[in-house]
Amino acid sequence: MANYAYERLSAQDASFLLFETPNEHMHLAWMWAFEAGPLTSADGGVDIRRIRNHVASRLYLFPRFRQKLAYTPVEKHPVWVDDESFKIHYHVQHVAVPDPGDAAGLWATTSALFSQPLDPSKPLWELWVIEGLANGGFAIVSKTHHCMVDGRASVDLMTGLLDESPDAPDQDAPEWIPRPAPGPSDLLFDTVLDRAALAVSFGRTIKDQIGGIRDALRGGVQRAPTSPINTTIGPHRLANGIRFPRLAIETAAQELGGSVDDVALAIIAGGLQTYLARKSFDTSAAPLRVAMPAGTPRSGEDSAQPAASIVALPTNLHTPAQRVAALVEARREADERAPSLERSRGWLRFAEAAGHTVLGLGVEFRSWLHSFNLIVSVLPGPEEPRYLIGSKLIAAYPQIPLFQNQGLSIGVASYGGQLHFGVSADWEILPDLLLLISDFKSAYDEIIATP
Repeated sequence: MANYAYERLSAQDASFLLFETPNEHMHLAWMWAFEAGPLTSADGGVDIRRIRNHVASRLYLFPRFRQKLAYTPVEKHPVWVDDESFKIHYHVQHVAVPDPGDAAGLWATTSALFSQPLDPSKPLWELWVIEGLANGGFAIVSKTHHCMVDGRASVDLMTGLLDESPDAPDQDAPEWIPRPAPGPSDLLFDTVLDRAALAVSFGRTIKDQIGGIRDALRGGVQRAPTSPINTTIGPHRLANGIRFPRLAIETAAQELGGSVDDVALAIIAGGLQTYLARKSFDTSAAPLRVAMPAGTPRSGEDSAQPAASIVALPTNLHTPAQRVAALVEARREADERAPSLERSRGWLRFAEAAGHTVLGLGVEFRSWLHSFNLIVSVLPGPEEPRYLIGSKLIAAYPQIPLFQNQGLSIGVASYGGQLHFGVSADWEILPDLLLLISDFKSAYDEIIATP
């Protein structure tokens, strides 16, 4: 038996490392805002020691958080190995918002943290505790690389770190003993064996693999229309957010004949239409296209559900009723066109068997295609309150990474009776992001006022 341990990244997870560039940072992030509680002092400081101990006590739930990347010889495929020099102090850090500690300062700090890439030589996550808020509370910005989690798994991170009760007792961190990492010769030997086994498997099921590729391409070969939000991105991000009462959106959905997700997309469509019109861009010719990742299926979910959808966003329509009706139909059609999770697994098995070079070519093709204008990721968060060592979580805004030629991403998360819209943008492409946020508010008001 080998005296070392490692896990090879799947083709899908490895692809997010290939997407990473100095301008494309592939980490998912959250900005969590907390009420003042037992962690805060009278002068606005936060007990970082207790937070570090708390996070360390929960890391057994997330084994990847104490692992870092290594690479196989020749092929250079990434693998996970235990980080023998892991230090919680590096990953849980803190910073203060400049005076006066208002919302603008909090979002500016969040933007700066979101703009910084993760260190590839260490486990690919960080938590930044932000103190000095004028309301006496504090915030946390979490950053986790997309090769470790998708949107849904990032919600699991939130629920794993936070408690359902404000009175949950402190826990000691279980002892952790890192496993020895393999050497280059070990990885080379294992890779040769893995390649041989995968080649045999691939040869037996080649028709299924080709079918998976065909289905994967069929859902997204159309290029997205040009727009002011789609141009070459830089390394700097602007992050912001807005939240709306979920009950009001549910009521509007029932009256307009759609779902909560349809109304959320209608808010985004209406806001973008107003924002782009302000820039003298006519959206009537062709609606923008939005990519909606489904995420990893949870227990009991049907593997025939769509893996991802590219939906026509009705930025060319002018009333909430028209937008919601169009979205109901567009999402139905997109789900029928999109490859199912099972068929997408066929594509991923093909990429795994064909090797890292072929996977890289697939990533290059997707970057060149530009099949969508923006990403909207809808995340089902907990409705019951969550607490960090007695401090109540009051808001949770997801921040979704930007891909090449994509200046805007939006995460929509449900928590505590609110829908939180976390908006991520390229600093140079959307320097007036607050205007777009106000346009979303206007679109929401219009929907709620619709008889």
